[in-house]
Amino acid sequence: MKPVSDIEYQMLRDKKNNFCLAHPSEELKAFCKTDFVAICFRCHLEKHKTHEVVMLEDICPNDLKDKIDEFENDVRDQANKVEYLYEKITSSKINYETQHEILARTFEEIFEMCKSGKLAHEIMGEFEERKNEICEMHKDMIELKKVLEIIKIDIPRMKEEGANFSIYENVKSLLQNNSDLISRTEKNLVTKNMKLSNLENINIKQNIINTIKSMLFKKEYISTSSIVHYFEWGNKNVVLYDVEKKVTTKFTLNIDFNLPKFCRTVATDDGRIFIIGGRDKANVCCDWILEYKDSQKTLVHKKPMLLRRSDFTPLYSKSGFIYVIGGNDAKLFYKQCEKYDIENDLWIKIDPLNIGRDSAACCIFTEKYIYAFSGRIKFDKKEITNTIEKYSIANDKWELINFSPKSIWTPCDLGMAYQLDQNTILLFGGFDKDMRTLETFQYNINTDQIDRGPYLPKEGSFSNFVFHYGNSLYVIGWNNSGKNMYQYIIPERIWKIDENLVL
Repeated sequence: MKPVSDIEYQMLRDKKNNFCLAHPSEELKAFCKTDFVAICFRCHLEKHKTHEVVMLEDICPNDLKDKIDEFENDVRDQANKVEYLYEKITSSKINYETQHEILARTFEEIFEMCKSGKLAHEIMGEFEERKNEICEMHKDMIELKKVLEIIKIDIPRMKEEGANFSIYENVKSLLQNNSDLISRTEKNLVTKNMKLSNLENINIKQNIINTIKSMLFKKEYISTSSIVHYFEWGNKNVVLYDVEKKVTTKFTLNIDFNLPKFCRTVATDDGRIFIIGGRDKANVCCDWILEYKDSQKTLVHKKPMLLRRSDFTPLYSKSGFIYVIGGNDAKLFYKQCEKYDIENDLWIKIDPLNIGRDSAACCIFTEKYIYAFSGRIKFDKKEITNTIEKYSIANDKWELINFSPKSIWTPCDLGMAYQLDQNTILLFGGFDKDMRTLETFQYNINTDQIDRGPYLPKEGSFSNFVFHYGNSLYVIGWNNSGKNMYQYIIPERIWKIDENLVL
């Protein structure tokens, strides 16, 4: 069903339609408070005869209050869902347009290669070369068969005539030459893979189309889009939780090393999962980035980071980059930041923070900016910065923000940040120096004001990825009693613990 346009909506709103849909000849005269619908007298005598009914002119605002409140909730809920879908679809639209240009350009180049004969030459060239080699081998085998027939005649003569040295040397030389040629031919058939496919049984055009489609449309995803992952530090254990089915899956990775402590994970929109950095058994920081392969339940090394780092904050951008913000090398706190080009397996240095920090609460905002809130700046006698920085993706520049002095905010490390709407960033959880917090806050990007939000159901610190599915955020957090799945329901602005996750 096609949505109503804004012009159509204005016309519907302004239209004076006083006739009943059930009885088109009857005017709407009354309002059924039981069903919250305008009715005619015939409706009153039939379907609504036992309901509470008032005349239209007698309706007061309180009669519609509950329904209007329900409309308000529905609008807010739909607005959040539409904004989420808009962002997803906009990102896909940009990607499709970009890839369409690349694909069109590629086909133009292929067309030119076909027209000029270059493509045929490139493919047929190797084919002709192999065909000629096979023809030469065929000639050699014909000659060998002839030589062997002659030798077969000479063998009986040698037996009859005794030791004819001339025939003996000739047969010996021929057999040696034959053996060398046979050995070379056998080797060529194996090493050069001279076996040819039966083209009569192959649809070459369809194979080319399928190959191009497989390059375009990636298929190696986790089985569903509503999966929360948890990779356990210091061992090989993985937990996948389906938030829709409420099902937990646990397994051990097929790897010969343990997951680094304090590593971080990121999930992309198309289901790829990356495990980044952390510290190994010797407490040395890693520069690893590993990609999880669901089909083999294993991890594959990608190109390493520019710096070894731990306790940083990773962020996934719909533009195809993973941003790594701050962190430490077990001695110093990093200002340095970098980003990973997923498609090209390439790390790129970006502008450094103004203040080195680790475990900051960071988020990407409208794919234009990155915000970094607080974070740890000292190991001994732990200190946490009360600063906020903003990074312009287009300008590759960090700047400190002078936020409102009226803001009520408790800076933490190991907290989280997530964009709620076009004006607001949700801040939640973390360590206020020595204690985990229940507090959450909402930062307004227009006023730089921070106000208090709804409390967490349990104290929590966070270093796992924040997942956005439907109208909720999901993130695994830690407290003194263990690990929990925290769920934030966006339309209702409330937190809850999903008790179905079993860790």
